[in-house]
Amino acid sequence: MLALDNLYCIAMLRQELRLKLSQKLSPQQIQLMKLIQLPTLAFEQRVQQELEENPLLESGKEKAEKWNELRKDVRDTNRAGRRNPQNRNR
Repeated sequence: MLALDNLYCIAMLRQELRLKLSQKLSPQQIQLMKLIQLPTLAFEQRVQQELEENPLLESGKEKAEKWNELRKDVRDTNRAGRRNPQNRNR
């Protein structure tokens, strides 16, 4: 009988611990958990909807395009320097 009481206490403690952990989630964490459970298409649609509804959000596409252009410029400059080594010291 004592073993059953101990198992019951352990089960109750686990349940209480789970409840406390779940109460510690912020609204942003809860929203993120809901979003990552969505299928890809639904997720993309939800992100697009949020971008349209909230003018403070940015998709990041513009920044990614600028970053890619900058990387390409650096790569081209490096290639030009290798082709013309005498230009490096100027």
